[in-house]
Amino acid sequence: MQVQVKLNMKVYYCFGDYINIAKALREAVFVITPWGEILYCNSYGIHMFGYDSLEHIRNFRVKDLVPDEFAVYFPNEISDEHLTNNEYLDRVNKKFEGTEFGSYVKTIKIVIDNTIYIETRVRYRDVVDESNLSRDKLEQQVQLLSCELNAERNRLIRFVGNKEMKYWDHILVRKLLNYEPTLSESECKLASMIYHNFNSHEIAQNLNIATDSVYTARKRLRKKISVPQGDDLKSFLWKISQNRL
Repeated sequence: MQVQVKLNMKVYYCFGDYINIAKALREAVFVITPWGEILYCNSYGIHMFGYDSLEHIRNFRVKDLVPDEFAVYFPNEISDEHLTNNEYLDRVNKKFEGTEFGSYVKTIKIVIDNTIYIETRVRYRDVVDESNLSRDKLEQQVQLLSCELNAERNRLIRFVGNKEMKYWDHILVRKLLNYEPTLSESECKLASMIYHNFNSHEIAQNLNIATDSVYTARKRLRKKISVPQGDDLKSFLWKISQNRL
C-alpha cells in the first residue's frame, strides 16, 4: 500500500502541469501503469464512466472499463505492441454500472521521472444499433489477440538476442517466428537443436524432458509449422532459414 501511495504522489507532483491541462479537456484522460493500475483520471472521464470520484475509480483497473468478455483477454502488462501509435481507434467501453458504449481510444507511452506510464484518452463514439456494438467488440478482441501474438513474438526475439547458448540459432528463430508467430520458447529451442543435428538425448537434456518425450515434441512442431507428410523436418527448417517457403 505504501508503494502505491508514493506512486500516486509522484504522478500528482511530477506531472502536475499535465493534469491541470487534462482537467479542461472534453475527453477522458487516464494515467495508468503498464500493469493496468489507474493512477489518475480527469473529471470528464470520471463522469463518462459513471464513477463517483477519483478515489472511487482508482480502486479499479483499466480492464474493469471494458466489456467483461474482452477483459478476460486484457494483457497483464501493456507493451508497445498494445499501444495505438497515437491514433484514435474504435473501441467499446463499460461504465461502472455495466452499460457498454462506443468509444474512440488513443494510448501512448509517457515518462515521468524515468518511470514509464501509459496515457489513455477516450472519446464518445455514436453507435447506430446493438449489432454494431457486438461487431465492434469482436473486432476489438481480434485486434487484442493479434497484439498479444506480436508482443510474444518480439519478447522471444529479444530473449533469443540475449542468449549465448549453442543450441540457439538466432537467425533461424527470427525467421521461424516470422513464419509461425505462435511458436513457444521451447519449440524455438527444439527447432534450433534439430537444425544443428542434436540427438534425442541432447535435446531431452537441454529441454529438461524425458527422451521419450522428444518424439512427441518433434511431432507437435511438425504439425505447428505444417511440414508436409513425408518431408524431413530438418530440411523443412533449412527451407525456412533460406526463405524458400
